[in-house]
Amino acid sequence: MKQTTRAEVDETTVRGNGNDLDGHAIPGRHALSHRRRRIAGVLARRGWGYLLEATGLEHLVALERQVQAQRHVTAPERLRLALEELGPTFIKVGQLLSTRGDLLGSEFRLELAKLQDDAPHLPIEVVREIVRAELGCEPESVFEAFDPEPLAAASIGQAHAATMPDGMEVVVKVRRPERWRRLSSTLRSL
Repeated sequence: MKQTTRAEVDETTVRGNGNDLDGHAIPGRHALSHRRRRIAGVLARRGWGYLLEATGLEHLVALERQVQAQRHVTAPERLRLALEELGPTFIKVGQLLSTRGDLLGSEFRLELAKLQDDAPHLPIEVVREIVRAELGCEPESVFEAFDPEPLAAASIGQAHAATMPDGMEVVVKVRRPERWRRLSSTLRSL
């Protein structure tokens, strides 16, 4: 019987074994540790390093990487920027917090409300690549018309108007690349 090393186990876990539900591997310890360090680094860079100290997690980020928050950026803006940088899970938390007057003051709620409708649009080249990968052909081969301007954009994806060859109008939802993998990894690390 072949013995498996710790490195092989971690690598297999990171690569995946085909048994996961969302098509991505359950991250190994190394991947979770990396994600936690990334979260800690973003918090420190955005001026929230004291949260790491308060929770005993300052060891996750190198002391020299902690920088002073920019003076012209308010605390609510720093929080929104940190949540945006950390990705879809944290954006969803920020969206939820923007509706909770019992938890946050109005300045924070107003700033976090920007997460509700200010998601950046994916470039049309990226959208076309995603549609091509999912459908196996160019959008023009499937749709009579495909509007390159999104109807809406959110943290997880965006929606485009399109017309089928028979004239039926449809909405095509396009997920942002790597968001589901990152979302799963973040949820596991939390």
